[in-house]
This record gives sequence, structure tokens and C-alpha cells, in this order.
Amino acid sequence: MPRSLGSGLGREELQPQEALFPRETALEFGPEEAGLAAKLYREVPRGRGREIDLAIAACALTREATLWTLNVEDFADIPGLVVSLSPHSSPLTPPG
Repeated sequence: MPRSLGSGLGREELQPQEALFPRETALEFGPEEAGLAAKLYREVPRGRGREIDLAIAACALTREATLWTLNVEDFADIPGLVVSLSPHSSPLTPPG
């Protein structure tokens, strides 16, 4: 079975993902987000191994958006990031 370029996933593996997260609704990760993610990597404790979380946080921060997550602790040390446990709960602002 041929794999799609870059993703390592075949079409049948991507279909459920596309159903939940359509490609056209994905947020861009551009130079601004990359620069902020790099800054966070250098500044937060335990940056190594958290590259994906820091990239997600950078996307939320550059858009001044609340981040909805079930793993609030993973983002607790990111300054200025507002997180929420669900779309219906009150946002939590981590100290910092």
C-alpha cells in the first residue's frame, strides 16, 4: 500500500483523522509561531521533549486564544497561556 508523502500514514489511516480534524480547518504553523515556540523552548523549564506542546502553545499565544486541553499540567509553566479543561469551563490562567 503506498504511503502519502511526508506523513508516513496511508489513506485509510488518514480518513478517520480527516473526519475529526478536516485539513481546511488546521491552523498554520508559520514563522511567528516557530519563533515563539523556540523562545518558549529556551525559557521554560523542561523544554526538551515538549516540542509539540510548545508548538501548540505558541499557536494559541499568537492568536490570543484559549487552549482547550485535558492536560492542563503540561501547559502550566507557559507564561501568558490561558487554558481550559473543556469548552464549557472557565479558562484557567497558569501563574507566571
